[in-house]
Amino acid sequence: TLLLTFGLSIALNNILLNVFTPDVRTVRWAQGSLSLGPFVLPTSRLIALGLVLAMSIVLYGFLQRTYTGKAIRAVMQDREAAAALGINIRGVLGVAFVVGTALAFVAGSLLSLVIPFAPATALPYSITSFVICVVGGLGRPLGALLGGLIVGLVENFTGTFISQAYTPATV
Repeated sequence: TLLLTFGLSIALNNILLNVFTPDVRTVRWAQGSLSLGPFVLPTSRLIALGLVLAMSIVLYGFLQRTYTGKAIRAVMQDREAAAALGINIRGVLGVAFVVGTALAFVAGSLLSLVIPFAPATALPYSITSFVICVVGGLGRPLGALLGGLIVGLVENFTGTFISQAYTPATV
């Protein structure tokens, strides 16, 4: 599955390069910044942080409190046992795919507010996402959130205190 995903990523990347050209693009939405003492925080990053925190809370509540969320967790842990308990496996997988796709759409949209992008920038983010999932624990949404924070801090500290050139290697 991982190799198929990377192969599709390369194919999509080349299609996007042919359709949209390799130009770097940016979304200018929230200009300005907020000064808190010695820290200056861009407004776009604060908006993205707020939306990510809200989405994380909603996703956690969905997975922990609703029947569908519990069914998703049951199928994730043991598909055969979930089917034996009467859970519609295809329906649950469909809902999980829709939720995951929606979250990926919102994440990509928020990322476009924070940094410039081009078709060739997708692969490094795919690798970083994979590392985040491994660090946080596969199949653990809260672990993925913590893994993302850990990887983000490591990237920023490496870029700030060592060199931006070593950031991909540390990930």
